[in-house]
Amino acid sequence: MKNIKMVLLVLFFSLTVSKADNWKFYSHTMFKLAMTEQIDALVVDTLNNVWIGIGGNYYSKIGILKDSVYTKITQGNQTYSGLIQNMQVDERNRVFVIRDESVNVFDNNKEQFITAGNKIDDSYYNLFFRNGKMWGNGPNAVYKVNPNTFNTFRYDTSNSPLENRWFQMAELDNNNNFIVIDSNAIVKFTTDSVQRIPFNNIQDVIYFNKTIFSFGGDMVFDADNNMWFGTSVGVLKYDGTNWTKFNDTTSVFTSTEMIHTMFRDSNNGLWALGYYVYRFNGTNWYKFTDFDGNQISHPRVIKLDKNNTIWISNWTNDIYAYNPNGIPFTSVKEDTKNSEITFTNPVNKELDLAVTLKSSAMTRIEIYDLLGSKISTTFNEFREIGMNEFKIDCTSLTSGTYIVKIQNGNNSESFKFIKN
Repeated sequence: MKNIKMVLLVLFFSLTVSKADNWKFYSHTMFKLAMTEQIDALVVDTLNNVWIGIGGNYYSKIGILKDSVYTKITQGNQTYSGLIQNMQVDERNRVFVIRDESVNVFDNNKEQFITAGNKIDDSYYNLFFRNGKMWGNGPNAVYKVNPNTFNTFRYDTSNSPLENRWFQMAELDNNNNFIVIDSNAIVKFTTDSVQRIPFNNIQDVIYFNKTIFSFGGDMVFDADNNMWFGTSVGVLKYDGTNWTKFNDTTSVFTSTEMIHTMFRDSNNGLWALGYYVYRFNGTNWYKFTDFDGNQISHPRVIKLDKNNTIWISNWTNDIYAYNPNGIPFTSVKEDTKNSEITFTNPVNKELDLAVTLKSSAMTRIEIYDLLGSKISTTFNEFREIGMNEFKIDCTSLTSGTYIVKIQNGNNSESFKFIKN
């Protein structure tokens, strides 16, 4: 294949130290969404790429945030029918995009969407992965899916103890059993069996002649396998026998908010999303604040990455990253200046690179493989601001696709090239 010159207009972002060393903030302005578009889902893969699901009027798009640079991975204005319900990453680092009536799978190793045919096409709320197992739940059924072939077994009211047709609350417990809430009972799916377990003292959580589970919400297990439920009347804890209520009279929640998401972090801390972001301190719930001491209003999504960083998006399409272990972060403020990168692609022996540097600073160029492992540091010297040229020896590289990362002071950018 003949070498060609490729030009990337790359939007750089200047990085400034935040007021706390464990925060990162991505302003909604960097995503450039239309008025009708909203961040409906996000997930972080094992390479620390942040996948963002964007919904519009009955369509959806996908973008990716990598090294503080955001790009749409769809081609041109390509969109998909159906709003995004959720996004998940499995143990093979495949990204599952869950829409109204289908599941699309992006294979990070092949760097392309792969088709599962009609094997897992249905209405899903979520998919769960753990220890090679894959479970899904939708409004009408529960699904056990083979993660290799995508062959699916469907459980519904005709072949299981499920009694109703609205299974929104589901989660994996600490023993890897798939748990679904069915009105007034727990339905537990193991590898080989299904068991229906009625709640004790269910009369304690009856509202308007219906159980609180009739109004939607979410659930999570704590480290002791107690069940926590987000509902339209606050948060409920169930220990297998008794219920504990956290509502507008016993906690910080208001009487009108829906607790739509429950979440457990890597330190076994509990989180809840409603009008605000809430955390549990071991005794009660409190409103969680950002690096400026402000409450995070109307959060939509919360996810955890492999570095124990918690990612939160809100209704105004801002994204917060918070690491409770205090790993230093910097906050991102948008700079509208463009920089130009020119490089040869594909490469035979030498990568010719020209880049406009944004600052006079130490500049480092590194090469990574697609799994995120660093292969070499090819340049690490002081360079002046403006256009700079580099020649990178690639003779030791085998044929394949690689990633080049350029770090210029506090600015970074990456791109891919093919070695023949």
